[in-house]
Amino acid sequence: MAKKNEVRDTGFPGIKQRISDNKYVVTLDYGRQKKTDPKTGEVRLRQVKTTRVVSTLKEAKALLGENSAEKRRKKVTASTGKIPFNKSISEYMAYYSNEWSTSHRERQGSYMRRLTAYFGDEDVRDIDTGRIEDFFKWCRVKNAVYEAISNNTIEKIKSMLNHFFKWMKKNYNTYDIHQNPVPDAEVGKKERFVPTELTIEDMNDILRIMLDHEKDYSIFAIVGLASLAGMRRGEILGLKWKHVHWDDNRIYIEKQRSQKKKGNDNQCWEWKTPKNGNDEGKSPEERRERWTAMPKPLSVMLKYVRDQQEKYLGRKVKGDDLVYMTKVNLVDHYPPVPSKADRRVNEFQVRCNRVRKAQEKGEFQLYRLHDLRHWFISTCINNGVPLTQVMASAGHAFSASQDGTSLGVYWHDDGNRKEIVRCIDKVIKTKITVPDMEISSIKQEPVRNRRKDKRSDEL
Repeated sequence: MAKKNEVRDTGFPGIKQRISDNKYVVTLDYGRQKKTDPKTGEVRLRQVKTTRVVSTLKEAKALLGENSAEKRRKKVTASTGKIPFNKSISEYMAYYSNEWSTSHRERQGSYMRRLTAYFGDEDVRDIDTGRIEDFFKWCRVKNAVYEAISNNTIEKIKSMLNHFFKWMKKNYNTYDIHQNPVPDAEVGKKERFVPTELTIEDMNDILRIMLDHEKDYSIFAIVGLASLAGMRRGEILGLKWKHVHWDDNRIYIEKQRSQKKKGNDNQCWEWKTPKNGNDEGKSPEERRERWTAMPKPLSVMLKYVRDQQEKYLGRKVKGDDLVYMTKVNLVDHYPPVPSKADRRVNEFQVRCNRVRKAQEKGEFQLYRLHDLRHWFISTCINNGVPLTQVMASAGHAFSASQDGTSLGVYWHDDGNRKEIVRCIDKVIKTKITVPDMEISSIKQEPVRNRRKDKRSDEL
């Protein structure tokens, strides 16, 4: 602050002119703001002022005008009430939604609905780190509307909240946000995820209900390939008919289709090598390409899938056609969005438990798509399948330090999966037929003319 004998009056309140260099000193009053006392940690309202030095009187007046307009806006905001959280996050979604793929937009929308259910029309300026941590605790407990969610999902919601507050901070003239409380918020204790353990009896019952009640046979592919071949989600979605070898009961895993965060409806996924594979690898081993088994129950289910696809396509399937395609995907000619595969399995579980309840049996504990892969690997090991076949089929690499030089360095997979086929054929007792249609009785029908709705991927 310049001393009185160093400045002269200009006739404009808040503007003084320095005698030494004739520049103008502007005093800007930001009003009363919440400030934390560094000694006591208490939050108090304090008058905040600052000074700016400019070269011309015109610049000085402009600064005062901007500051006065901002003070008027804050006064109006204070007099008309709060800045509601639900309104602010809706504006955030509207601002960014065009940049997101359909699947990412739907996922962010589900997070927004959960956030809105908790914060409602609460003033965004009153939401601090502690309040956000309370929200994370709320997310972990099942209530009348929402199921409890995992650590991974909470981390994703935190990421969205962090971006949301950054956006409001950039637009502080509208939202009056000057601090981002999200980075310091603790998500809470992260417990190691424990997969749902399914028994052989459970798996037989799941397959029986699926075969008896599901009309879109594409669910046979996603459940069957995960549980009876141990494939990962992206590998199932990237599997083509040319990779299914009926003559020797094997499936070749060459690529996977994985989800991308951004992009339009046609670019929300990408082709990649299987997990831990090197895209530039010169050998199949470096790219993590491999063979997995195709037991007889899976082989029969895939024939149902293939013949139903031909019914909807009105032609024979081609080698480059995808194995997992829902009825809507086939009719509208676009591949399934990877992120919706898990939801498809979750919806199937709800229908499955409904059947179990009608049969006066206990409901299945909810499981992930990846838990079916757990079942496949553990069942093979528990039934004496050589570990080399199990690991090679699952895409797990041997290490010289852990498994010895012979396996880690010198052993090479020969593609033999006969023991796995025998194992799965032995434990699956369910008769693999569907009640409403035999494979040989499927009639060819023309493809329906239907408007493409790329937001709808499920039946």
